[in-house]
Formats: sequence, C-alpha cells, structure tokens
Amino acid sequence: MTPDSSDSSRSSNALNLSRGAAISVTLNPELLAEVDQLVAQLGSNRDRAIASALELWCRQQQKQHLYHLAEIQQQRHDNDETGWLV
Repeated sequence: MTPDSSDSSRSSNALNLSRGAAISVTLNPELLAEVDQLVAQLGSNRDRAIASALELWCRQQQKQHLYHLAEIQQQRHDNDETGWLV
C-alpha cells in the first residue's frame, strides 16, 4: 500500500489480512516499484505477489534440502562400497 491509499483499498487489505497472518517486510524501493508496476499490469496485488514469492522460495529450499540429503546418502553409499573393496 502506498501512504496515500484510499479508504477502500485499506478495507480490502484488512479483508486480505483476515485470511492470513500479517507480517512486515522491508524491501528495496526499486524492487517494490517493479512489483507495483507488475501487479498493476497483471491485475494482482502485493499480498498475492509476496505470498507467491515466498511459496516459490519454500519449494526451492525444500528441493535444495532433498538434493543435499541425496548427496549425503550417495556419499555414504560410496564410502560403504569403498570399504568393501579394501
């Protein structure tokens, strides 16, 4: 929301907050301007954009964690196989 937001946009924001947890986020002003431009073009809103970004980040972190676990498992397997050869 911009500081000069109308009452109607404030009330719609309150409706969005009732469906989820309210958080405070500090963003680079250039990034925020880009987000605002995109959400205006796409007919979306900041809340939806930030929620989508966080969901994507969570999926990426989970995927990275699974890859890390697979690497550890592979290293253990390789070490076990090497032990049998000695």
